[in-house]
Amino acid sequence: MPGSGTSTFIDPDDYQASLRQVRIDLLVTSQGTFNARLTWATLHHLQLLRGEEDLPRVAYVSLKPTLVFAGFMTRPDPPMLWGGVELQTGDLIFHSRGERFHQTATGACSWNLVGLTPEQLERYGGALSGKALSAPAVARILRPAARHTARLRRLHAQACRLAETRPKVLAHPEVARAVEQGLIHALVTCLVAKARDEGSPDAITPTSWSGSRRCSETIRTGNCTCLSCAH
Repeated sequence: MPGSGTSTFIDPDDYQASLRQVRIDLLVTSQGTFNARLTWATLHHLQLLRGEEDLPRVAYVSLKPTLVFAGFMTRPDPPMLWGGVELQTGDLIFHSRGERFHQTATGACSWNLVGLTPEQLERYGGALSGKALSAPAVARILRPAARHTARLRRLHAQACRLAETRPKVLAHPEVARAVEQGLIHALVTCLVAKARDEGSPDAITPTSWSGSRRCSETIRTGNCTCLSCAH
């Protein structure tokens, strides 16, 4: 059954515990009062997440393997780092199944995820693009055409606004289905784009992931010194 909601937090532990389909180990790297908002929506085959935070931090993120995720940022400045790579405006991350990665914010940030079941991704990918779509073995940074990215971001933002202001409307099955259809079409259109780095199908090299499992433990104590966190 469709559902949605939004919550605000002043405690990083409460913020981490509230996340659905995603696990985050968070280390705030600046003094100040922590403030965050999490907005979520569960549609028929689609999951939406938006996290907004106001302090610099390093996070170790683990995605559940039951969904295929794509992610993007909505605040280009200051830039965010994903796996040690600085994200640019218009970038879309096509995550691998069950991916674990570092995400670094050097200031206030807003990050977004769209999760779709593998079966639905394959079905809609074939119907809309003529290609069988599945999660990549290694995550990729995509650079879709600006108009396609803008459409995905706009529809995601509209769904999040409904979740924040009119959750009962978004819970209606027909409304949820209409919102979902538009988002899936926009998402699949973006996912067939080429990698940002035209010379390589994967924008992140394997060395970017070294030490990730160890980092998930040390990040809680503030003792992580890996390259991703050092940025």
